[in-house]
Amino acid sequence: MGAAGLKRYVWRRLAGAYHWSGVSRARHKGTVAILNYHRVLSAEDLDAGIVQSGMYVRDEVFRMHMEYLRERFEVLSLSELLDRWRTGRWKADTAACVITFDDGWLDNYRHAYPILRRYRLPATIFLPTDFVGTSRWFWPERLGYLLRTADAPSCAPERRTAFYQALTEALQTQERGSVFPWDVAAGPDSYDRFIEACKELEAGRLERLLASLSEILGITVPETRVVMNWDEVREMSQHDISFGSHSCSHRLMTLIPEKEVRQEVNSSYERLRESGAATVPVFCYPNGNYNDLVQQIVREAGYQAAASCDPGLERETPVNLMALRRISIHHDISESPALLALALSALR
Repeated sequence: MGAAGLKRYVWRRLAGAYHWSGVSRARHKGTVAILNYHRVLSAEDLDAGIVQSGMYVRDEVFRMHMEYLRERFEVLSLSELLDRWRTGRWKADTAACVITFDDGWLDNYRHAYPILRRYRLPATIFLPTDFVGTSRWFWPERLGYLLRTADAPSCAPERRTAFYQALTEALQTQERGSVFPWDVAAGPDSYDRFIEACKELEAGRLERLLASLSEILGITVPETRVVMNWDEVREMSQHDISFGSHSCSHRLMTLIPEKEVRQEVNSSYERLRESGAATVPVFCYPNGNYNDLVQQIVREAGYQAAASCDPGLERETPVNLMALRRISIHHDISESPALLALALSALR
């Protein structure tokens, strides 16, 4: 058993002990766990493309999650949570949770929404409004598609070499001070590493890199819709699903000028309110990136709160309404009730 396997084994044993000990009841009493999901995928979805491990749960696992939450928590809508904080009507003897999703993936509508309706559970989805109803892909999925194409047997060796040379050179910057050598044998194991590294590139430079990589391979990303449309948003709005802003373009707010941050924050909120969606006045920072200036801009735009990716539980008085703590939930750390219990503890 390798180091990674040993770590998984130890974590699973710890999860089992935590789950059956009953400690979780005491841990969650008087708290609210704000869950952060991204994608809910079927086996066929996973076979069809590259998805980062931290970005999804399987559909049958999500169903188990909803059963678990309904049995053990008071599941609140995000609006109900804000109202409790505003009015001071906190339940100190209750364990509460809120379900949120980032990005507005089409699979949220196809797989998560029917399960939420079945269990009559509310949720909030944060939408990047420029993507709704279009065939635009987020850049990590575009890069994942290109990586998979470059590693396909049908890709000419000279194209593959040129592709990885261009990608690694783009990441070998003085600012990073590190090198990303391409190991021919690495294959899919290296994809997450490249995607994570590219998050530090300025948006314009990243777009130029993706265009260059597409040209090298001689391909374009398919015109397949991956984000829900406004009709689907309005339908879900009739069944306890609310929507908040995830900016317009999903660019990282800490990497663009102040003027553009204000445009992203204000225009996305305006578009949501015009759409007919059930809107909640909460902003969600793309990739969880924020600073003092971004928080100030969000507050001035009229949002009551903002969601971060900072881990932790919230209580009767939130630590920071403009950076609400959430618990990231994905398949690897939650595929059993015991693992889910430990993930919800926010102790990891």
